[in-house]
Amino acid sequence: LSQIVADELGAAWENVAVEPAPLTAAYANPLAAGEGWFDGLGMLREHRLKGSAEAIVTAGATSMRGFAEPMRLAAATARAMLVGAAADRWNLDPNDCETADGFVMNAGRTFTFGELAEEAADRRPPVSPALRTGTRGRLIGKPLQRLDGPAKASGKFRFAGDVRLPQMLFASVRLAPAGGRLIGFDQAALAGTRHVAARDNWIAVVADT
Repeated sequence: LSQIVADELGAAWENVAVEPAPLTAAYANPLAAGEGWFDGLGMLREHRLKGSAEAIVTAGATSMRGFAEPMRLAAATARAMLVGAAADRWNLDPNDCETADGFVMNAGRTFTFGELAEEAADRRPPVSPALRTGTRGRLIGKPLQRLDGPAKASGKFRFAGDVRLPQMLFASVRLAPAGGRLIGFDQAALAGTRHVAARDNWIAVVADT
């Protein structure tokens, strides 16, 4: 997805970074209901989940199908606003400009995206941004270096399991194998835990550590 955005924007891949999406309904998976993930939850709960932050899910190969086009359109919108800002500075028709490697260009003249960002952000977004059709500076189909590799290799990448908050509790769940069931557990071994929940085929423990 980041490669699609960088390509449509005309960005330089070595200057691209990725941040997790915030927990807002805008990033709900649009294919969730169609994939049957809400089946059996009841009509009211399904209606509440559709398009909510709780439907921010990536699974079943839906990320590309659900988000490639919206991400490309978002990048095309940003590119049009950056080009518009540059064209205003040069007193040109925006159609005479193009983007590549993180620059807006015209006849040997360039502005970096950073130089145009504030002006571009004040512009009215186009209703139907045009998608890129040229070949210069395209990233689609190219084997690019992963953006998350260095952080994961160094241990700096922050996963959900790395989060620590004041008075935070920890939960651990164990499921029975397929067709199996829970026949018992050692209550004495769970001394010091905050809560234990058990059903026919799973057990969960909540504790301070």
